[in-house]
Amino acid sequence: MLTKENRQNNSMKNAAARIQNKILKEIRWIESYFLEAYSGMPYLIREKTRILFWSIITASILFLATIMLNIQSPSPRYVFIRLNTILLVFFLTALVILKSGGYRLSVGILFGAIFTIWGIGYYYRFEDYLNTGVNPLNYHFMTLIVFSIFFGSRIWLAFTLLAIITLNLSLFYYFFTHHTLPIFNAVFRDSLINILTSLIISGVLLFLFSRITEKSLQKASRELFKKKRLNANLGKKVESKTQRLKENLDELQAMNENLKEANRKLILAQRTILQDISMASNVQKSFFLPRPPKVKDWQIDFEFMPLSSVSGDFYDFYSEEDKLNGLSLFDVSGHGVSSALITMAAKTIAFRNFRKYESHHPGYILQKINMELTQEMGKSGHHLTGLLLKTSGKQVEYASAGHIDIVVGNKMGDVFPAQSQYGRLNGTFLGIPGVVSNYNSIHFDMEKNEILVAYSDGLIEANRRFSIQMGNAVMIKFLKSINYLEMSASMIKNALLDHFFKIVRQEHIRDDITIIILKKV
Repeated sequence: MLTKENRQNNSMKNAAARIQNKILKEIRWIESYFLEAYSGMPYLIREKTRILFWSIITASILFLATIMLNIQSPSPRYVFIRLNTILLVFFLTALVILKSGGYRLSVGILFGAIFTIWGIGYYYRFEDYLNTGVNPLNYHFMTLIVFSIFFGSRIWLAFTLLAIITLNLSLFYYFFTHHTLPIFNAVFRDSLINILTSLIISGVLLFLFSRITEKSLQKASRELFKKKRLNANLGKKVESKTQRLKENLDELQAMNENLKEANRKLILAQRTILQDISMASNVQKSFFLPRPPKVKDWQIDFEFMPLSSVSGDFYDFYSEEDKLNGLSLFDVSGHGVSSALITMAAKTIAFRNFRKYESHHPGYILQKINMELTQEMGKSGHHLTGLLLKTSGKQVEYASAGHIDIVVGNKMGDVFPAQSQYGRLNGTFLGIPGVVSNYNSIHFDMEKNEILVAYSDGLIEANRRFSIQMGNAVMIKFLKSINYLEMSASMIKNALLDHFFKIVRQEHIRDDITIIILKKV
């Protein structure tokens, strides 16, 4: 049986373990919050940003503590306080930029801060440099960290170390030739401490980055080895099966039985696939609004007609209470389950970036969406076209990423593509690695009863192969022929669909179709 003393020890150990786990949990939460932008990047970059983050935190705490100690001291050193306050501001700025994904800019700010403050110390009070309030140990330490994290190689680490040792030895020689023995002793001691500390820090950093690089290379090597082994095994299996087929032609009956069994399994697999597609369709539909939001300044209606169970088109409305802030319409290249999976991820990305950058123009939001899509999709072989609208009162802001132009119907009864009247839009497809594009925006006002029609290309390009399509010009001509000023958004949508199906039969449709009607009220 456990004695009372053992039970008390175990209780204290458990309490300490719980406290430790809680602290580690909080630390991991803080780290994940600040480094969220790097979560999808390679292992080596993630580790470098992680070390840079904690280095900034540590240095900022040291600077703050030093400032407070100086302020509270009987004879404050104001040069020291000012310089360390400037450094603290620089480091906190670098931390904010690091959180937003600006890794290289953050490193550049640290370089500028360190060498600027260093230069100020040497320029103004070179002869009494160690007593100006500029602590060389702090700046040597941070210089090593910045160099090592930015370049991540032994060469740059050794270069920095050599520069720091040379600088300290130069200071040592200067004080040796210009000062009395007591001052020389103090300087000599401080110089040796700085050099020794720099060597220790550089050794630790060199070890850390060597481990990171080695792990990254080992991981890549293991993956390559697995692929080679799988290819080798696959080649052996193919060769073995080919030989067996040649040697066992006389066993045709047995093979027929095997084929029957395989056919049965294929039928079962087909049923499973159909069930999975049906489930994917239900999941995708749950992501899309079944009906338009009710807002006070607009009438809204839409039609969403997937070609199959799942769709490559997706749409979204961004509203708060009874106010419409904007909408989006995107079209993923290709068809089937792969395109449908991308729609669900892309819809979430578009929504998140619209909310995050709602104060910016739509072209800027599309650029942010494109950056995140490129990282998420990688080399999936798909791309997206799309458009993004922001509304505020009677003003509409509009940006496009290679999508079909929206159509506007004004109060004079004239119907026209928006870009023909309000300016041209640039911007290429979304989600293509290596292609960087800047997206601009145009804006215009809409008066009462005027309409805006956004749609995917399935509406006007139903079947190019047999030239069975409505076409953009035909659609605009039809909208001009109806009295849309007196019709509701729902009536306009239904009339447009009736006209479409008079031209294109259901069996000739070869793409997903999405139509969105906005009418100003």
